[in-house]
Amino acid sequence: MGNELVRALREQFQAKYSIDALNMSMSDWICANTTLKGKQFGFKDYEFQRRIIDDMHPNLWVKKISQCGLTESQQRKMLAFLERNQGTTGIFALPNQPMRDRLAKTRVKPLVENDDVFNKERDKNSTRTSLLYQLGQSFLHLSDCTEGAATSTPADILFIDEIDLADQTMVALFGSRLQNSDFKIKQHFSTPTHVSFGVDAGFLASDQHEYLCRCHHCGHWNLPDFTYDHVVIPGILRDELACLSELEQHHIPGLDLDGAYVKCEKCHKGLDLTDPSLREWVPKHPSHTFARGYNVRPFVTHRLTIPYIVGELMTYKKNNYIRGWWNTVVGKPYTGGNERLSIEDIEACLDQSMPLDLAPGTKISIGIDSGIMCHVTVFKGADHATSPVVKAEVIHSEKLVRYITDLAEKYDIVTGGMDRHPQTVLANQVHEASGKKIWPIEYRGSKTLNPIKDPTGEFITHFQADRTTLLDRVQVRVQKRNMKIAGYLTQKQVLINHLRNMVRDEHPEKPAQWIKLSEDDHYFHSIGMGLTSMVIESFLQDSNDEDTRENVTFFGVNTPQVSGMLPTKRALAPGVLG
Repeated sequence: MGNELVRALREQFQAKYSIDALNMSMSDWICANTTLKGKQFGFKDYEFQRRIIDDMHPNLWVKKISQCGLTESQQRKMLAFLERNQGTTGIFALPNQPMRDRLAKTRVKPLVENDDVFNKERDKNSTRTSLLYQLGQSFLHLSDCTEGAATSTPADILFIDEIDLADQTMVALFGSRLQNSDFKIKQHFSTPTHVSFGVDAGFLASDQHEYLCRCHHCGHWNLPDFTYDHVVIPGILRDELACLSELEQHHIPGLDLDGAYVKCEKCHKGLDLTDPSLREWVPKHPSHTFARGYNVRPFVTHRLTIPYIVGELMTYKKNNYIRGWWNTVVGKPYTGGNERLSIEDIEACLDQSMPLDLAPGTKISIGIDSGIMCHVTVFKGADHATSPVVKAEVIHSEKLVRYITDLAEKYDIVTGGMDRHPQTVLANQVHEASGKKIWPIEYRGSKTLNPIKDPTGEFITHFQADRTTLLDRVQVRVQKRNMKIAGYLTQKQVLINHLRNMVRDEHPEKPAQWIKLSEDDHYFHSIGMGLTSMVIESFLQDSNDEDTRENVTFFGVNTPQVSGMLPTKRALAPGVLG
């Protein structure tokens, strides 16, 4: 009876006050004040989370595997911060609306509604919706990574979950929400996707904490990972497989997965992954204080077993999505496949010995990536399958029209392409200066090129192009090593960097898209604009050779000739230009 009275008194006390103290860590506060499925929250089997939850570094990056419990604990961390620091505002952002709504309904709402610490007397008339929670004088905003959300709410603390899946431009905008705060805490969590992109880039710039395990046999500190150095699977043939990721379904019957274990790299005896006293977070670069980083690998907990990892490997291979296994199960950026142009392929295309002196009147094509500094590539000829780049240079936007005029006076500009945005006026001026040969092209539309007419419907002003298809043209020629590039002079490394700073992001549930690893990708776009303009010109030339002035279906649009009438009888088959 006495115990019941004590328990009831404690519950009443908690309903009015939270359990807190000046020296209380964030993880201890969460354990003392929050519950999960009706039981007091704890870190059993997930002790690695404590250090991350306690860390309030203003620039924190966590590169993680999936299903490691961090989303659950970090939402508690956000709520704990707001509750313990009254008068503050937090933003918890997810890449898109479905992910945001799922978190709001299945995790945040039950936690806030069920735990007494968030339902004190002061909270009876608080503002609470599915995406906004008031906790005394503090507020939590649940957001997706859109421009409106990124520019409308000032905050003291910002968490961005699965940052690699978000629009990176919007991620940068979110940082501005912290400008007027005394705290300015921004923390990022994500499974990785590509090397030096998103969370991997942030982690590489940090102090790079790893969760080590001390061998209880020999005392050696290990960084256990899913490699031959630490994984023992009886029955595996190391002479047949260079690495564990090469396992295939036909290998499985010969393996003793139940007898597999994680070993010490020194004494080769089994490691005890269940004892938290043998585990410790250790930074690789302790002097890198600007950013804090944590790398959550598969064996940070004993709950992710070798049979599970191998089973997931077979599943992802069956679905032809091995990148997903590397990213979510192993927690590493994917480096295989053809998603990124290799240095070897690019260097095989560079040919500084190619003659650059073109005779007056030589037919040329031009690609332009616009900006304050415009990156221009000049091709000899107009064959999108074979024409070489003979000049690659940077021209200030104020000098671009004069530059194009000079080229037009000396050579025969057959065609060209320039991105229409963000400098539409400049693109139109270049179009006129080139004798309407260099087309403004905007990234918009489907797998075909789409001509856009002027308001009167008399002629085409610009083209819309699918961005992925346009950039695919560069990838195909470089990887086949039939793209000769010269005239870059001292810009060899610049050119290589631009062509390497793009990755073709492929996912079975959505269309492929090229994402940039950094802002320096201009020559990739410039070459793509030039090649795409040649495809347009090739079709227009074929059309002119065939016939008579008729209005016909062109890319599915009833379109007159460029600068007049388009003389052709045939429509472009879907995908020919795309």
